[in-house]
Amino acid sequence: MSLGVSALTWVPLATFVLTAAMTLSLLRRFSSPTAPACTLLFASLSIWLFAEGFALLLSDPNDRVLATKLIYPGVVGAPVAVLLVAARASQRDGWITPRTLAALWLIPAFTLLCVITNEKHGWIWSRIGRVETPEGFDLDFAHGPAFWVCVGYAYVLLAAASVLIVDKYRRDWRRYRSEALLVLPGLAAPWIANVLYLSGHNPLGSIDATPYAFTVTAVLIAGGLQRSGILEVAPVSRSTIVQELGDGILLLDQRARIVDLNGAARRVLGISEVGVRDLEAGEALARHPELQKLLERKEPGATAVIELGGGEARRSFEVRVSTLHEPARGPVGRLVVLQDVTDHLRANARAHAAALAKSQFLANMSHEIRTPMNGVLGLAEALARLELPREANELVGDILRSAGSLLHVIDDVLDFSKLEAGKLVIDAAPFEPREVVEDVVRTLRLRARDAGIALVASVDPALATRLLGDGPRIRQVLMNLTSNAVKFTKQGRVEVSVRVEHVDSAKSRVRFEVKDTGVGIPRDALERIFDAFTQADASTTRRYGGTGLGLAISRELVAAMQGELGVESEEGTGSVFWFVLELGACDAVAGTRDAPARSSSVGLGRPLRVLAAEDHPVNQRVLRALLGRLGCEVEVVSNGLDAVERARASDFDLVLMDCQMPILDGFGATREIRSLEGIRSRVPIVAVTAHALAGDRERCLAEGMDDYVAKPLRSADLERVLDRWRS
Repeated sequence: MSLGVSALTWVPLATFVLTAAMTLSLLRRFSSPTAPACTLLFASLSIWLFAEGFALLLSDPNDRVLATKLIYPGVVGAPVAVLLVAARASQRDGWITPRTLAALWLIPAFTLLCVITNEKHGWIWSRIGRVETPEGFDLDFAHGPAFWVCVGYAYVLLAAASVLIVDKYRRDWRRYRSEALLVLPGLAAPWIANVLYLSGHNPLGSIDATPYAFTVTAVLIAGGLQRSGILEVAPVSRSTIVQELGDGILLLDQRARIVDLNGAARRVLGISEVGVRDLEAGEALARHPELQKLLERKEPGATAVIELGGGEARRSFEVRVSTLHEPARGPVGRLVVLQDVTDHLRANARAHAAALAKSQFLANMSHEIRTPMNGVLGLAEALARLELPREANELVGDILRSAGSLLHVIDDVLDFSKLEAGKLVIDAAPFEPREVVEDVVRTLRLRARDAGIALVASVDPALATRLLGDGPRIRQVLMNLTSNAVKFTKQGRVEVSVRVEHVDSAKSRVRFEVKDTGVGIPRDALERIFDAFTQADASTTRRYGGTGLGLAISRELVAAMQGELGVESEEGTGSVFWFVLELGACDAVAGTRDAPARSSSVGLGRPLRVLAAEDHPVNQRVLRALLGRLGCEVEVVSNGLDAVERARASDFDLVLMDCQMPILDGFGATREIRSLEGIRSRVPIVAVTAHALAGDRERCLAEGMDDYVAKPLRSADLERVLDRWRS
């Protein structure tokens, strides 16, 4: 083999260096969907150009024929690669499967076979001659039928690639304009070069210009794809994700014309992809007036829920409109996202209906249990004050304790339901913390004495007489903690204490603490002790009873009051439960609710005249007994209308008003009595009701009542109400 060098030899070899470098560069991006086809294109051109340059170096005609045969893997590979690149770049590649790829390579494979065996049939070159030139010699090829099949096939592939690329740019010319100006001229180059070569008008003489034209095509296509980001994984994956999204996506330009939309948007809006781009959004969405109106508003960040479709196919969509910005140009269009929220809205509706049914059930259960419980507890308390035989007194005591336990369970369930629904309201009002502590100790002292333990209270002398907070809820938490301490302490003592940790002109940081010498809590149970329906172990519930809700409710109540609750315990030694609250100073708060102006007869030292409106006969008897024992003059009516008539006819110092009564309920009666204030002094009205759910107290106050007490009404509760409105 002998080599000869001419000036033209370096043209294909220099171009080969470029295509080889591009091939290596693309191999590093092989994960991009378009990169493999581009790599095949530049690799084919590298083979073609290297073999072309190498053939020009050879001085033996037979060696040059052999080198020319090495050109053909690149010759047949380049057109196939151009078609694959066009298909990937235009996203019209759904037809690319292993079977279609195999079909694409049938004619190239046949061509290569003909090249290898040309000496036997002459289908590629029917004759090969030698032509002398000033630089040496050239080979003169007379082409056979297989060569023309190869050329025709290449033209078909290039034509198909051109159609795909042109269609891509036609769909969105504004978006791909800069890319199109690079790629479209490149597609024409191989056609022009090959026609010139085959027609004998080749500008490079005996050197085929086709591979150089293909190189120009490849470089321009790669540059265009690089500019649009198609050779990167992220943009392609983003495009795929958008197309596969279940949410509808529309892209509008500044003139409200549709630039692009994904498959979900086409399905939802019932519009086809063909001809919709560049169409005015108002025209394309003529069947969806709600969506049209939203887009016409042109509000940045506009959001609305609209219904699309008809009949059973009608669905609800949340529409979000976002403005698209480019750093240099500012707003360039809008992105419209349509998210199907039908199932979400239906689930919300079902959940709301279930919550409503649950609330109604709890309200009915509360009312239906509290009403007879009022009679049980009230009459049992009345019996306890009679001179009864010892055994009868013990039975009455058992009734009171059992009814109290049942009431405690009901209160726990209702409170937990309120907390779970987020409906429990913290009502900050002036209260006396010392009175709260003493009341808790006084209530549980008999139980502690029966258990053989001491129950004592300790109050910091620095504690203010009155503070601002939710006194009833603080009492409830303290009652829960103290009740548990008494329950789990078999000997020793339980100490309830309150002390000031910090105080300033606006608030006090107050620590409430319950310390016992009871069974204590295992270390591994401390973390779950505040969970709902939980006690230290399963046997605890059987041994001590209870719902397991008290501590969970206490934790939520303290959290709702912006406080902190904790426990320190050692098994077998005892426990310390504590909670800390920030409580306002009363003189630092404006507008706290005071008792409204009342009849001057309250607090005059004579018996209070009380009007009690109650429709239940047993509860009427309870009210008469309790109020009579407290030295009141009582008049009982069984409906709201009678209450209004008696309030109009006579002066009363206090009205106890049931809310649910026949003829006229307590709310209507309160409004009527308040309308009499022009001719009579204002009389305090206290709601005494079996409605004890979230919002019931607030509703009573909003209707014009001055206070609220939930049934069952205990003697101590009634005494506190009378004391409050007597003073």
